[in-house]
Amino acid sequence: MRPQEITEVGLDLLGTDRGAILVAQTGVANLRWANSTLTTNGMSQQRIVTVVAHPSVNGGLGSGTASGPVSTRADLSGLVDRARAAALDAGADQEAFEEVPAGSQSADWNLAADWDSAPALTS
Repeated sequence: MRPQEITEVGLDLLGTDRGAILVAQTGVANLRWANSTLTTNGMSQQRIVTVVAHPSVNGGLGSGTASGPVSTRADLSGLVDRARAAALDAGADQEAFEEVPAGSQSADWNLAADWDSAPALTS
């Protein structure tokens, strides 16, 4: 799954619960040298997803998070379930507040233009 898909599917899985889906994807190039000679090289990538859930609970909004690697919809569904369960177990969050109503976006803001672009990779 691409990060964009993870975000959209995660928000769908949250349903009527408030929350956020955070995707951190990193890539690392490893080079190993011995006697001024490159002996090993390789690239690795890591993706960690954090789900923040704010379901309605008795007395207000709950707050729970869960993080982990995600490569399938089942992985993401498990994170959403864990975040929701943590929020429900914790009860009302005394510092939670109702979300700010959506307003109009600036004409200069065009997130959709880059949403489907692939991330830049190192060569």
